[in-house]
Amino acid sequence: MDPIPIPTNLSVMTIDACCQRVQDVLESADLHYGHGASDAQSEALWIVSKQLEQSPSETLEQLAFTISEELSQ
Repeated sequence: MDPIPIPTNLSVMTIDACCQRVQDVLESADLHYGHGASDAQSEALWIVSKQLEQSPSETLEQLAFTISEELSQ
């Protein structure tokens, strides 16, 4: 299965927008979740928080913060 390309027309985005973008991609795939994630939203939060090298709870506290284009890739 080829990965779904993620548009990169924004140079800076919020952590919340990044989580939503990842969630949208996950929802468009026919996935089954495990290892603690029960749905696309919780999986997206986990993926983004690991890329930011912080816990999901820390990420939830920083949803309005912006991230660079490099991190949003």
